[in-house]
Amino acid sequence: MLQGSPTGWHQANELNQGVTDKSDSGPIGGILADLIRSGGLDSGQPVAVAVSGGGDSVAMLKWITAWAAARRLRLHVITIDHGLRPEAAEEAAFVSRLASMYGATFDLLKWRNPSRGQAAARKARQRLLATAAHDAGARTLLFGHTLDDVLETMIMRRRRGVRLRRLAGPSFVSASPVWPEGRDLMLVRPFLFQRRTTLRRWLAAQQCDWFDEPSNTDLRYERVRVRNFLRRHSGWDTALAGMAIGALQHRQSIEAEMAQRLREPGRYRVAPDGLILLRDTDLDSEMTVDILSLLVRAASGSDRMPRRHKLVAALSRLGAAGKRQTVAGAWLQRDHFGYRIGRDPRSIPRAMQAGLWDGRFEPSPEDELPATADILVRQTRPPGRSWRTLIDGRIRHETGMLIAGRLSDAQLTAAQTPIDTLRL
Repeated sequence: MLQGSPTGWHQANELNQGVTDKSDSGPIGGILADLIRSGGLDSGQPVAVAVSGGGDSVAMLKWITAWAAARRLRLHVITIDHGLRPEAAEEAAFVSRLASMYGATFDLLKWRNPSRGQAAARKARQRLLATAAHDAGARTLLFGHTLDDVLETMIMRRRRGVRLRRLAGPSFVSASPVWPEGRDLMLVRPFLFQRRTTLRRWLAAQQCDWFDEPSNTDLRYERVRVRNFLRRHSGWDTALAGMAIGALQHRQSIEAEMAQRLREPGRYRVAPDGLILLRDTDLDSEMTVDILSLLVRAASGSDRMPRRHKLVAALSRLGAAGKRQTVAGAWLQRDHFGYRIGRDPRSIPRAMQAGLWDGRFEPSPEDELPATADILVRQTRPPGRSWRTLIDGRIRHETGMLIAGRLSDAQLTAAQTPIDTLRL
C-alpha cells in the first residue's frame, strides 16, 4: 500500500533540484565518506543502492541523494521484482520513477525462481544484487536496514538459544555474504542505528511516498510476529534497543580482533597454488576456530559457511600432524606450526563461474602457477599455468570489512543521530 502524501512526487522533485554541495548529510554522512574513501572508491564508480520501495529504503535513497550530490558521486538504484504479487510491478515502477527523479541510473532485476526457505531466498537476493552492482561498476552497495531489524533479529535468535556473540544481526559495514558474485564488494547500512518510526516520520514531514509490503503484516512470518510483540510492549523498547546495540558491539569487537590477529605479519601465507598455511601456536582455541572458519571458506572458493560444531569436531579428530579432515569443501591438516588448509578435490565444480575457476583462480597471463605441487593440491588446480589465486585478496578484503565494521564510540553516537534532525 502506498503511504505518505499524494503530492509527494512534486515535493520530492523540488527537493532534488535543490540538492547542492552545501547539503547537510549529518554525522552519518561523515562516517560513510570515511568508509568509502578508505575502501578506495574511485570518483567514476557509482554507489549502488538497494531500494524496495518501502519506507526504510526510500528514506535512505532520499538521504544518500543529497550526500552523493555533495561529493559528485553517481548513484545506481537496484530493485528486485519477485513476481509473486500483482503489486510488485507497480512498486518497481515507483522505484524507477524515484531513481529518475533523483538523477540515478536504475536496474530492475526480475527474479522468476524464488528459492524455498528464507535463508536460501536471502542468499539468492544477495547474488542478484551483487551481480547487478558489479555490472554497474560499483564496489559499494547500500541497504536500508534499521535498528528495528537488529532488534527483531536478536529476539528471534534468542528464542532459538543462540549464544550472545551470535545474537546480533547485520553490521554497519560488511563484506558481501556471496561469492564470487560479491567479490571486493563493501556492504554499508547507513541507517542501522536509526529507528523505523523516525524514518517514516521524516518522510511524511517531507511529503514523500513509500510502499508498505503486505507481507509486513502477514502473521505467518516470525519477524512480523516479533514486530507485533515489540509494539505491544513498547515500554521495553529502550532497554531492548540497548541490548541489541550491546550484542552487536560485542560481536563486532570479537570479529575485529580476530581479523587483526589474522593480519599480523607471518600469521598466514597463501601459496600460489591455493594452499593456506596458518600459524596458530599463540592463539587460544576460540580464536583459532574463528580464523579457521574464515580460511576454510576462502580455501573452498565458495560462500559456504562451515557449521561451527562440525568444524570443532573436525579439529578434535585431527590429532597428530599429518592426519586430514574435510569440512565445508576444504580439508584441514595439522603441522608443527599450525594448520594447512586446502581445497577438497571432491567438491570442485566442472564449469567456470563469473570468469573464475572454482572461485579461487582468475586467468592471468602475467602469472604462472608452480610447475609441481602436492598431489592433492594438483588435483585442485586449474588446467594450464596462467592463473592467479584470489584467496589472499579475499582474506584481506573480508578481514578489512570486519575491522571497519567495529565503530568507535564517537562513530556509534554519530550513527544514532536522528535523521529527522537533518535538513536536506
